[in-house]
Amino acid sequence: MIGRSLLAQAAFRVARPEALEKSQRVRELSTLSRSELEEFQRQRLATLLEHAAETVPYYAEVLREAGVVEGRDIHLDRFSELPLLTKAVLREQGDRLESSDPGDGVYTNTSGGTTGEPVEFLQDSTYLAWAKGNQHLYHRFAGRELGEPWVKLWGDASDISGEDESLKDQLTDRVLNRHVLNSYRMGESDMREHVAAINDIQPADIEAYAESIHELSKFVLEEDLEVHSPNGILSTAGTLTEPMRDVIEDAFETTVLDKYGSREVGTVACECPEQEGLHVFSHTHYVEIVDDEGQPVAPGEEGKLAITPLTNYTMPLIRYEIGDMAVTAASDCSCELPFPVIESVTGRVTDHFVTTDGELVYPGYLRKLLYHEPWVEKYQIQQTAANRVVYRIVVSGSEPPQETTDTIVAKTRSLLGDDTIVDFEYVDQIGASMSGKFRYTLSDVVE
Repeated sequence: MIGRSLLAQAAFRVARPEALEKSQRVRELSTLSRSELEEFQRQRLATLLEHAAETVPYYAEVLREAGVVEGRDIHLDRFSELPLLTKAVLREQGDRLESSDPGDGVYTNTSGGTTGEPVEFLQDSTYLAWAKGNQHLYHRFAGRELGEPWVKLWGDASDISGEDESLKDQLTDRVLNRHVLNSYRMGESDMREHVAAINDIQPADIEAYAESIHELSKFVLEEDLEVHSPNGILSTAGTLTEPMRDVIEDAFETTVLDKYGSREVGTVACECPEQEGLHVFSHTHYVEIVDDEGQPVAPGEEGKLAITPLTNYTMPLIRYEIGDMAVTAASDCSCELPFPVIESVTGRVTDHFVTTDGELVYPGYLRKLLYHEPWVEKYQIQQTAANRVVYRIVVSGSEPPQETTDTIVAKTRSLLGDDTIVDFEYVDQIGASMSGKFRYTLSDVVE
């Protein structure tokens, strides 16, 4: 195993020298003081804004209209006056968001489309190298060093379509010592195969969709299976609730770290082993949690995430409204890392529900109503209209007594309004989304 890890390290140095350089730079930045890191971030933000004002048609107008850029002067104190960049603006402006002085190795990427609004955007090799540097950082949080084996429980469309994995992906897996298990396939036999693979690979850590690793963990506990305990598990691409974390940690007997990011902006933040909030990678991202007017919310309050990647000069996304909600931290993490923290990412805007009075609420309370019900094998809660909610449930054994569903109806109405229609649908299975993620709550009402 050690020999294989050393081979993977050597291959990485040859195949991705720029990424290795950025990994070493990220390690250096993680030793700075908070004030030194903040100054580094301010300089990067100012440089990006100057570049955008000079080379990106859309921002040449917007930055000057907001008074953020005046000639050669950059006014960071006016940054919050800039309009948020929405997916609609990203589509409408298109080429006007592209720089006339792009970076090297430009490629097109596409959002996952979880909200039903997939968008295309450009990134470049420098952006990608910094993203890989951050990847090494959060894997170290989870106890894995470069070259050690790891498992990724992720969506793999080629496995469904019957197509062979691309040569590029095969080489990437080999260089990274990465082993991909398919979250599209989570039936009983598939999960037994996943457990067997984990036991065979003995990964240093596991990175997985939150809901997928939760489902696998429940299966391990229910079937009383022996499974390898990695140094840590990175949960991402979904909201990790504390009950979910408890189940995963119980099944794998290890620490679970919440990680947040997206295709548009890369990995933005990750918990350290102290689990006291997600450390924002402020050397590569400027992160804001804002209200509907785009202004910062108070500590401890929930707001919309607006993210500015600091390393994408080909197509800068400035104050990008990514579609997720988060809570600002009231205090710092007790660890010695200089990175600021956010308390939690509470889910996508489209995972939130609307009361009959028009108030936006997070439906975690509704999920808790089903946590310890023995008749619930799997569930999904969907708001199909402003006054209607559907509990879609795969039943374990017999359907619940009327008294139980009456209680759920009453508590649902206490959150969403007395006029809310509550329906129950008992189904044989509940599939994942097109991205391979499973969503416990979704709304057809919130845009």
